[in-house]
Amino acid sequence: MKKRFLSIVLAVLMLLSVMPVTAMAADRTTVNTAQNGIEATKTAKWVNEKEGIAEITITVKGEPPEVSTPEVDAVLVIDLSGSMNDNNKLNDAKAAAKKFVDKFFGKDAPASYKKSVRIAVVGYNGYAKAYADPTEAKDADALYTLFGSGYGSLSAGGGTNIQDGIYRAQQILKNGRAGAKKVMVVLSDGEPTYSFDANVAHTFGQNEETYGVKKNNFLYVVSEIDHTGRVGSGSAYATGDYHYYYYCTDDKNGQQYYYVQNHGVGTVSEAYWAKKDGTTIYSIGFGISQYESGGYGRPQRETDVYKVAQSLASDDKKFKLAKDGGELGNVFDGIANEVAKYTAYNPTVIDTMGKNFEVVSNSLPTDKKVTLKSDGSLEWDITDGELDTTEHKLTFQVKYDKTKLTHDEMLLTNGEAKLIYSKTEGGEQNQEQPITSGQVENLAFTVTYLDETGAKLTSAPYTETRYWYGDTVAIEKGPVKTGYDFTVWTVTGVTPAEGATSFDMPKNNVTLKANYTEKDYLLSTGVYYISDNVVPPDSVLYSYSSVGSPRLKKDAQVTLPDFVDVQDSEHDGVWKFRGWYEYYGLSTARKYEGTFTMPARDVSLDAVWTFQKNERVNVNYEYAVDDDCDGKYTLPTELTPPAAESIIKGRTATPKTLSEAEKTYSTTEGTWSFTGWTPEKHENVTEDVTFTGKWHFTPYERVNVDYEYAVDDDCDGKYTLPTELTPPAAESIIKGRTATPKTLSEAEKTYSTTEGTWSFTGWTPEKHENVTEDVTFTGKWHFTENEPKETTYSIKYYRQDADGKYSNKPYYTRTMTDAGVPLKGNVGDTVKIEDLEPFYKEHYKGYEFDEDAENVRSLQLKADANENVLKLYYKAVASMSLDKDYVAYRDGEELDLSDGEELKAGDVIKYTITLENTGKRNLTNVTVEDTFTGAEGELVFISGDAYEIDEDTGIISLKDTLKPGETVVIRADYEVQLNDSGWRITNTVRGDATELPDAGKPWDWVTIEPEALKRYEIYVSAVKYVESVKGTFNKDEEDVDFTFAVSSDKRGKNELDRFDITVDESVKAGETSSRFDGGITIRLTEEEFDDLKWETFEGDGKKYPVVYLREVKGSDKKMRYDTSVVTLYLLVPQVIVTSHDPIYKTTSLNAWVDPTDSTLWPEFTNVYGKESSSSDTVKVGPQLNRDDHVAYIMGYPDGTVQPKGEITRAEACTIFFRLLTDSSRDYYFSKTNDYTDVNAGDWFNNAISTLSNAGIVTGYNDGTFRPNQPITRGEMAKIIANFANLNKGTKSFTDLSGHWSKTYVEPAGNGWIAGYPDGSFRPDQKITRAETVTMINRVLERVPAKELRLLSRSIMLTFPDNNPGDWYYIAIQEASNSHEYQRSVYETTGDEMWTKLIDNVDWTKLEK
Repeated sequence: MKKRFLSIVLAVLMLLSVMPVTAMAADRTTVNTAQNGIEATKTAKWVNEKEGIAEITITVKGEPPEVSTPEVDAVLVIDLSGSMNDNNKLNDAKAAAKKFVDKFFGKDAPASYKKSVRIAVVGYNGYAKAYADPTEAKDADALYTLFGSGYGSLSAGGGTNIQDGIYRAQQILKNGRAGAKKVMVVLSDGEPTYSFDANVAHTFGQNEETYGVKKNNFLYVVSEIDHTGRVGSGSAYATGDYHYYYYCTDDKNGQQYYYVQNHGVGTVSEAYWAKKDGTTIYSIGFGISQYESGGYGRPQRETDVYKVAQSLASDDKKFKLAKDGGELGNVFDGIANEVAKYTAYNPTVIDTMGKNFEVVSNSLPTDKKVTLKSDGSLEWDITDGELDTTEHKLTFQVKYDKTKLTHDEMLLTNGEAKLIYSKTEGGEQNQEQPITSGQVENLAFTVTYLDETGAKLTSAPYTETRYWYGDTVAIEKGPVKTGYDFTVWTVTGVTPAEGATSFDMPKNNVTLKANYTEKDYLLSTGVYYISDNVVPPDSVLYSYSSVGSPRLKKDAQVTLPDFVDVQDSEHDGVWKFRGWYEYYGLSTARKYEGTFTMPARDVSLDAVWTFQKNERVNVNYEYAVDDDCDGKYTLPTELTPPAAESIIKGRTATPKTLSEAEKTYSTTEGTWSFTGWTPEKHENVTEDVTFTGKWHFTPYERVNVDYEYAVDDDCDGKYTLPTELTPPAAESIIKGRTATPKTLSEAEKTYSTTEGTWSFTGWTPEKHENVTEDVTFTGKWHFTENEPKETTYSIKYYRQDADGKYSNKPYYTRTMTDAGVPLKGNVGDTVKIEDLEPFYKEHYKGYEFDEDAENVRSLQLKADANENVLKLYYKAVASMSLDKDYVAYRDGEELDLSDGEELKAGDVIKYTITLENTGKRNLTNVTVEDTFTGAEGELVFISGDAYEIDEDTGIISLKDTLKPGETVVIRADYEVQLNDSGWRITNTVRGDATELPDAGKPWDWVTIEPEALKRYEIYVSAVKYVESVKGTFNKDEEDVDFTFAVSSDKRGKNELDRFDITVDESVKAGETSSRFDGGITIRLTEEEFDDLKWETFEGDGKKYPVVYLREVKGSDKKMRYDTSVVTLYLLVPQVIVTSHDPIYKTTSLNAWVDPTDSTLWPEFTNVYGKESSSSDTVKVGPQLNRDDHVAYIMGYPDGTVQPKGEITRAEACTIFFRLLTDSSRDYYFSKTNDYTDVNAGDWFNNAISTLSNAGIVTGYNDGTFRPNQPITRGEMAKIIANFANLNKGTKSFTDLSGHWSKTYVEPAGNGWIAGYPDGSFRPDQKITRAETVTMINRVLERVPAKELRLLSRSIMLTFPDNNPGDWYYIAIQEASNSHEYQRSVYETTGDEMWTKLIDNVDWTKLEK
């Protein structure tokens, strides 16, 4: 086909190379290569050029298979069931299949067949098998061997599993060539007798027939098919004993049960999914009947085999019947013919119009199914059936919009065109083949106007314009050109008639070029002057005469003179020449200089002059301090500079000269001297200038006079001068003068205090003469004490109100002692409250001294008694009493328990809690917390108006503030339960309030022991011996504890209690220890006792309640622990009371090995020096929960589970911590450990501490645990092996010799720890999360055999990095979803079927 395309292209190119332009425009053809066996062409040609109408022809036809063959992957699915041996049907089938192969690979087969087709063969009976992979023509002998009669040919026998045959064929096609046509030919001679299990059903809608499956034959199809779970007997169409159903979420009907009663459902469903995946299925019913005999009164009914065979086919036309070998050969031949060709059904051409083209509607043929769409596109339905090799042609016209002309060389008559079709009859038109658009020559040409130089004119109306061939073109008038007169257009491309104003547009571009003759113009000159009533001299008035007023041609050159300034002494100014101007004074004024070029117009130029008066500038004066004094002294304001003056601009300015008197100025501080002007002159002054006169200051020299105060000689050392007495401020005088001190006023000479009066006595010395340095005057003061003066004082007491605030008014004021003596002292004395006992500690009931208040506890007495007040504050004490009491009732009557009355189940205890504010403070946020222990039931509080109860916490809160003296009563009821037997019922209540200190928070408790209810006390004892076979046991004679567990079941799951027997004896090799014994009393309720099992003792044939005793395996690796589980029989009274009214308050029982001989004790012997073997392992010690399938991994915050990531030692411990049974976790639970790197508050602390306490994990020799270090496979094996109930046997690995983990790995190697294919275990390799959960799931026997055993992904917790098909997918899902399950009776140990999801456990509560 490629060669044919090239030849066409070459032919077209050669034709184009010799055709003239007009010929090319007349008929343009675009040829499409044949794609998918379809050849489509489109031609376009003008049929009315001047009107812009073109004719379009579209031709579509199919190519014969031998010319165009698609790539085909075909699979022949041959029935090899036992019935094919009847009537020579197998040989007929092989002959027909051989005919199919000959069609493509025979010697007469076209080369395109041999190149494009591959054939595979699948045969089926009870199971299916691929007998030949996709085979090319060169390897066809393998196919002929299968369809022959000798060795290696197909043979028949067994049941019929059509579904498996379709499944195997589809797997071959999925792996076939990309883009190849996928075909399956299914031959069957009977209904299926096998099918596969599945998980999900999909129902059809009303009257829906999808992918050949008819609703009246099959109401639904199934998916998530398990191709390893075959269903059926091999002899019947019905599922019979193997009948199964789906419980699933239906696409349309929600959760439903769908009963599968026959194998047709699975078979048809397998074909359904294959067809939906793009495979075409031909179904051949060989020797089958369409109808069953209806019988009398019954209509005919289609047979099951017919329904199945018909529903396998992609459509009804692909379902074939053959009653014998001849018809079968014809059927295979016909299928081969269909397979070999490209198929195109319901072909339709969709053609959009090219830019500016539209369909001429009346040109559309009426004998074809052509539709013109609202968007202007055209749709041609070529045929409703299959496209064959018949040529289909559509011819129509399109018209070009000549108002929208373009510059394109060619015009696309059509836009995007395509052929759409379906590969299957009745199928969706989802195939598409483009059709290249036709082209015609653009008959729009350009009219261009040029100026006389040949340059293109671009302004209207000379803009370059496109015109359609044959349109009338108006010739524009010649353009105006300054300095020229237009004469005529020179036209190229067409010859207009002489004097014509238009022409018809030819099939080429046209240009029009302008022609002109030149003009001359007048240059006139004058003068223009600017002044205020000043007339210029003649040299200015007639300055224009040097140019004159000549006539000139365009571009003639004229020199314009430039004039110098003209002085006008008469008017004290100057005339300045501004230049030559045209239109001076207007906005359009233009200045010219130097050489003037004559434009193509008359021009008037003026010589412009302006008059300018002479200018003057100011000369200013200022004074400043010279550089030596700058910043030190300020120039006196009395020194003023000379007044300003002015000079003519451009002259030289010199400063004024000062007189000698003006050059100096004296002050009291010193003398100012003038040093000169800066600068000395200003030359060529053009603006205001300033002269600065500089002055220098010479100050007089001064010294300081300071003042100070001191006590005179009489008072020196006796009194201290008050700080309030401050001497006068310092001053200065001129050096060499006499200094005399300041004179104080009379008021300044005395100062009084509470103790006496200070008097100024004078200055020392009286003066300082001829002062040359700083001097000081000292003022002396004398103190005269006052006579002592008595005064009184008082003590005011303030008391805090109930709201915690103090009143401004004291509640009591004390002014005298208890004996009536006034509180008094001398002015100046200090009074302290601590010295005034007992006034300081005057206490009032309910109050105490407030250390934090603003107390005035001491003061210095003043003369005014009102100022002598001590203040003491006392705060109100907050206190509350709480009383708990109860009364018992039976049937509404009060019981007198003090009179020997006993409580029974059903009795009601009515509790009262009485709260009273016994202090002086209001109490806010009052709460009561009631703790109720030792009871089976719940305490029920009675609602009250004064309080409310938090339903979550049970805390009782008062609604209002509890004021001093107020009381609130809270009530609650409790009904005595049967299970309260023998236990104390304790009701503890604690009160609290915001104002109460911790020590003042009240509490009370009430305990009731319903002794009248029945209980049992069982005493269990045992004897312990230690035998040493190697080495010395306990050579230091320390206390070694051996633990024993008592349980109510033989497995030890329901453990009642434990006790220890301590051995403190050293046992040498060959010796046995002395007897050590121990025991425990276990208390049981009547109900717990009734739950005990009863067993018959062989010695007397009687039944006794029993408990079981076993030794708990310890951590000593050199000790073989006794694995005995001892049954202990309980001796009980012969009368067993079943009513709730007891005969015995407490029944004490002994547990015996032999109930007929009380001298026999259960004995346990441990052997030291020999390690425990697998047979010694008993299910004691920490246990894993294998019954409840709870989720034990949660994933990461980003939503992933990271199955290939490493797992740390802390994460591993957390998993096993979660998997412990509740009883094991409770028993070994710990929050402490000896590791230096595992601390309280760490998220993993509880897990590591508990497993360490249970002996499951250990740390490193340096005292660390290294929780964040990735765990190795060997370390993980040790953790698992340490759970004693997980023994699985022994298996060797190649890389464990000498490795520390050998003793842990190998005992578990046959069941729940796997190695690698090379026989190694790789103990030091980091283990992944996927490997971890796989190993743990094996241990727990949580191993669903296949994905179908799980639930739908839509309801499970899933992760984006754990997907179906991953080797670890099932293991991760099992570990991350809590679920209920059923064990499979057909599969291996550990297989399960999930039944529903349950809530995940909140592990964070345990891990806090």
